[in-house]
Order: sequence, then C-alpha cells, then structure tokens
Amino acid sequence: MKQVTNMCCAVIAGLMIVCAPPCLRAQLIDCSMSGSAEEYKIYVDDVNVPPGVEVPKVLLKRANLLRDTFLRDLNVTLQDQASAKRCLGRKPREKSEYNDAQINSLDNLRVVMEVWGAIENQSTGEGEFGFVLVPTRSIAPPAVFVVKDNFNGKLDSILKRNKQRQAFAPVVLGTRYYQNHKYLDALPLLCQGRTQLQVMISEPESDSQLVQRGKNLIAKLDGVIDDSYRQAKTSGEPQFAALTPDENDRYSCPK
Repeated sequence: MKQVTNMCCAVIAGLMIVCAPPCLRAQLIDCSMSGSAEEYKIYVDDVNVPPGVEVPKVLLKRANLLRDTFLRDLNVTLQDQASAKRCLGRKPREKSEYNDAQINSLDNLRVVMEVWGAIENQSTGEGEFGFVLVPTRSIAPPAVFVVKDNFNGKLDSILKRNKQRQAFAPVVLGTRYYQNHKYLDALPLLCQGRTQLQVMISEPESDSQLVQRGKNLIAKLDGVIDDSYRQAKTSGEPQFAALTPDENDRYSCPK
C-alpha cells in the first residue's frame, strides 16, 4: 500500500512539473471569436492589468474604451479584407510569449495580426500596446512591436495615436498577399501601410525605439514593394506596362 501511495505521489508530482509552464501562461487562451477558416483575422485581446493590484475603475474604463475603439475602427477600415475579432479573456503578459510556435499557430489560423493592451502602472496610467505582425516575421523579425503610452493622457491625443497605429493592418495584409504571390492585391496595401507607418514614426512624441524599428520595417517593405512591382509587370496588366525603375533601379510607391 505504501508503495502504491508513493507511486501516486510521484505521478502527481510529475504532472505538476509538466503542467507548470502552461499554468504560468494560462492567460494566453484560444480566442473566443476564432472566425471562419477562410477569412484573414486580427485578434484584439482584453486589457491586461498588474497581477494582484486593484486598478482604478476610471483607468480600466479608459483602457477598455481604447481597445473597443481600436476594434471598431479596424472593422470599418478593413471592410471585406479581414475581420477584427475580440478575444475575451486572452491576455498576453509580454512579447516573449510570441515565440515561433505561437506565431506559427496564429499563421495557421490565418491570423495576420494580434493586438493587446496592458496597464503597467495603476498610479500613473502608464501602459503599452502590443502588435504581433505575423506575416512580417519572415522579412523583419522579430514580428512584435510594443508601443508605450499613458492611458491617463488626453483622450483625443491617444485616439489619434490609435488611428496611426492601424498602419500595421495594411502592412500585414499587404505582406500576406505578397507571400501568396497576389502582387496586384498586395501593392495598394503595402503602399498604404508604408505611408501610414512613416507618418506614425514621424510624430514628435514617438519613442526612439519605435522610430528605429519602424525605419527598419519600412526598409524591408521597400524591398517587398520593389519586387511586387517587378512581379506585377510580368503579369501583363496595362497599368504596370509603362512603369520604369528609378535611378537606383528600384520601383517604389507613387508619391
């Protein structure tokens, strides 16, 4: 009997060890609105808060408002190109959760981007928005952008920044179409995303890390755009027939 008891204890202990990492990552659950298998999707997660800390209701309400506004605006601007899904209870803690396995899982579900918000300091209102750019991992790794903000700031200013951060949406969709060799569909989105991304990193309050990573992404996009134009020219479509490269033998978006 004692031997059986010891064996049971060993099995339970082993299960606890095996289960420990998933338990620590329990917040990264499957999205509650998975969507259809055919459509491209953007996941918008719940707002994360510091563990064991009581966050002022006004601050949490503000953060949730920003999340809901971002979700609504995405669905309006994306129209039939993709759908934004609210993922109830899905709360990434940090960008390190998005390893290759996690991003591959999103890719297999036809998720092109995941967005999360987090309150880091309940006293000052400091927080962040995270953006997982799934298709861009292959051209500009790592595929995760973290943008700092203050949820207690002027609402109009934060909403404006929210609009600018939607530049990531055409970037990921254009990149996905490019990877699928749909160059005619990719180019308008790539050019739109590049223009909006340039505006976003040109804002005076943009932090230096975001600016540098944005510049690196734009440089990679320029290569994708150049190749998309070259591939589109071979399609025989009349709107591309007369295009010629610049003095550096590169194709770029119209000014």
